[in-house]
Amino acid sequence: MKFTKRIFCLALTLAMLVPMLLSGGNASYSDGVFTFDSQADVNSWLSGSHSLNYSYDSTENALKLKATGGDPFVILNVSSIANLSATTNKAVTIIYKAPNTNSSSANMGELFLSAGSVTVPTAGYSKLFNHTKGSYVAQTIDLSSTSWWKGTINCIRIDPFCSNVAGDTMYVDSIIVAKNASTAAQLAQDRINYRLTGGEDLGDMVCYSYENEKYTSPFWKGNIVYNEAIFPEADKNGNLTYTLMYEPDEIQSVYNATFSAKYKEGVDFTVSGNKITFLKSGSINYYDYTYIHPQSNPNNYDWYTYYQRHAAGDGKWELNFQGCFLSDYINVTYTHSDTWDYYAPENKSDLLPRTAKKLINNESMNVVFFGDSICGGANASSYRDLYPYAEPWTEQILRYMEESCGNTRIASEIISVGGSDASGMVQNIGQVTSCSPDLVFIEFGVNDGMNVSSSHPSVSGVKSKYKSAIDEMIRAIRAKNPNCEIVLVSPFYPNIYCHYMEYFEAFEDALLELEDAYSGVAVANVTALMRDLLEFKNYADFNGDNQCHPNDFAMRLYSQTCLATIVPDQIGFDAYVPVEMQKVTIESISATERTINERGHADFSVTAGGNELKYKWTCASAIPDGVSVFGDTTRNLVV
Repeated sequence: MKFTKRIFCLALTLAMLVPMLLSGGNASYSDGVFTFDSQADVNSWLSGSHSLNYSYDSTENALKLKATGGDPFVILNVSSIANLSATTNKAVTIIYKAPNTNSSSANMGELFLSAGSVTVPTAGYSKLFNHTKGSYVAQTIDLSSTSWWKGTINCIRIDPFCSNVAGDTMYVDSIIVAKNASTAAQLAQDRINYRLTGGEDLGDMVCYSYENEKYTSPFWKGNIVYNEAIFPEADKNGNLTYTLMYEPDEIQSVYNATFSAKYKEGVDFTVSGNKITFLKSGSINYYDYTYIHPQSNPNNYDWYTYYQRHAAGDGKWELNFQGCFLSDYINVTYTHSDTWDYYAPENKSDLLPRTAKKLINNESMNVVFFGDSICGGANASSYRDLYPYAEPWTEQILRYMEESCGNTRIASEIISVGGSDASGMVQNIGQVTSCSPDLVFIEFGVNDGMNVSSSHPSVSGVKSKYKSAIDEMIRAIRAKNPNCEIVLVSPFYPNIYCHYMEYFEAFEDALLELEDAYSGVAVANVTALMRDLLEFKNYADFNGDNQCHPNDFAMRLYSQTCLATIVPDQIGFDAYVPVEMQKVTIESISATERTINERGHADFSVTAGGNELKYKWTCASAIPDGVSVFGDTTRNLVV
């Protein structure tokens, strides 16, 4: 017997409100959002086209711009639709799709922005934007520092292509004018989410925005994995098959990194066992093996673009580039029944008794993070101002301590220097002790190992230098703050083809030795977890530039490992369980209990996770009190 679930929850209602307002119908224009969802909008809003056929495309539910020659454009007559001020609205966003079939020259567009005394599109009053092909994406232009953007907004000329051939096409969903770039970007993402979902509530089994509970849910526990990252690079033989952490029972969602495109099983990918294969006939963009791992250094670029594969020793090079590694990986969410067979971070709260007590009793606590650029947030999506704006590992930990552990009396400081190593940062330890910390996270090692890759000195010497520096930090902290407890965060592996893994494993050993030497010191072993994952996952799945900075997925390795280390058993650090998979018990029946036929129904409510949820019974029997039910992966409840 099955029930079909309906959720009436304030948070979900509010979350869906903006997308509903942007969804079309009578909301074609609303508060600076111009949505092209009818031919009437196209006819009344646009004029002055050149080398361009434009029309409403009902299949795409968008404005279709098809170039017929060079310099194609069309003008959106803003002032005839709304009275908007450039003085108070400092951002413009275009939501568009550039098909993969466009010519290679069609890779950039331009918006001519006319306001105040600039009444018509004019050279020098425009902004360029690079194309992303294949799905609807948002390009936000920040005009807060643009001196000429003031007065009444007159018009916006849309030049879909700066260079093109006849037939190149762009679909424009909407133009958004907002008070600032962050507001414009959020409105745009709401609109893109609406396009992906059709306004449907996708429930708790997916995660297409940053949610701390889901991002910090330990990979090694539970029966659902949210947004496991797969970077779409072909192997040497051109294959696009990748190994997942578990064997999926059911795929819940497959999105791109910015959640602007959703992919379909059987069309864009297939799954067999714990393998997922991206189909070349589908819409997932992928990279050739030689683009990521060229045999020679193309055009003799410097190290900012390509690194030598010192550790691999095969004469090849590695692409070092934030763009594709930040925005082009794929997020896979799925349920599974199998269990974790690899390293699981240890609970070491017994080594940190003061921290455990403060978390349990909601006592005030000063927390300091001390480290390199990874400690500073590179390359979390929020650090690079990209959707879903996921917090770095440091902030994920702080949010979890407050929201999930219930400690609302935490003060924090993040002290980081990009490119720094442990030896060089000993001199900065006074910045840490001046905060009177109760708990310090020390994160170094990535640069310590990277900086010696080309010379490749002895492991023992490199380890000794690193251990001495961390030891000096511990002693300096304890000299000023004797009760301070310390978490030593072992390093993330930088590119394993360029840099020798043996250094980072030596650093791991050094930190474990220091854990044994001091009371109140615990190691959060990120190295061990990542090492096991690298047995079957590609390095690019973890990295935001293919060199040394974790992406959102790897940021979660840091936050989950650290939380597993410090959160006491009395609070518990457990996997997040979506509402649909929670065991719930019917507590009350809101409609008169009655026997019904297969076409009838009766409403009733249950309590799950502290929220009252509304369900509708659709079976051919009466609803009994006290019946236990379980959610399955189809978002139905089964007696």
